[in-house]
Amino acid sequence: MFCSKCGKEVAREESFCLICGSHKKQQTPLTYGSGWYYLTGDKHNRIRGPFSESSIRKMFSDGTLNGNTNIRFGINSFWSEASEIPLFQNVVKTSKLSLRTSPKQHRLYLYFAAGVLLCILIIYMILFDRPVISVPTSNEQYRFHSPTLFNQSYTNRRLANGTILSSSELNGRCLLTVRNGLSLDAVVKLVDTKDNTCKAYFYVSSGNEFKIEGFHAGTYRLKFFVGEDWDSTKQRFSRSQIFSEFDRPMFFTENEMRYGDKINYNFTTMAVTINPVINGNAPTHSITESDFK
Repeated sequence: MFCSKCGKEVAREESFCLICGSHKKQQTPLTYGSGWYYLTGDKHNRIRGPFSESSIRKMFSDGTLNGNTNIRFGINSFWSEASEIPLFQNVVKTSKLSLRTSPKQHRLYLYFAAGVLLCILIIYMILFDRPVISVPTSNEQYRFHSPTLFNQSYTNRRLANGTILSSSELNGRCLLTVRNGLSLDAVVKLVDTKDNTCKAYFYVSSGNEFKIEGFHAGTYRLKFFVGEDWDSTKQRFSRSQIFSEFDRPMFFTENEMRYGDKINYNFTTMAVTINPVINGNAPTHSITESDFK
């Protein structure tokens, strides 16, 4: 007699198949390939086999297979979970102690860990009001002082927001808005890449923005530095200075279009933030004070 489910030969005195546990028997054997097969259970759910019974048992022992793995004997029998096949039940129980996990479980663990890290980051931002990425971060930049220093008083000389420190003739039409969401004041410099000359040099105080217009069409590099306590004589901050530059240059265009007697002008208006912005598209890098000059 043969099992009608997996095709294994069954003795007449046996009431069920020892391989798959089926109670249905038939006179003729099934046509199948020799050996055991299993489904990988991953994204593609591939079939692996054939394997001998001893090889399958070894895979249960080393954690490659577990009680939820679908296996079958031959190629024409039905798939069954390993825990439902009496032949492997003693091995399956042992394999459940294995710490090995499936790729799907790995992904779930990674998603969970990423979610925990994101929550920690959000809580940190709320509690400490610190920006994330863009401006290079360091302890010195954001003035993490020990509690003993909090009661000490510091002078903090500041300029009015939008103070022009120097500029060339600004008689074009292009406009630039610079937003400073940092807890430190900033000085911004716009440099023409054509002749490496400074076209504008201005002060943007913490939590404010400044619009400067009059740029001509061209390509410019934007540099800036942040700090505390502006020294007008030395033209620099006396504390916590950090110098940075935007990775990519800025392109300004200016076109004149005539419609009969009317003239229309198309020109670039641009806004940038020097504070880090989540999903921002304007990365920066650190530079030295000499590079800024």
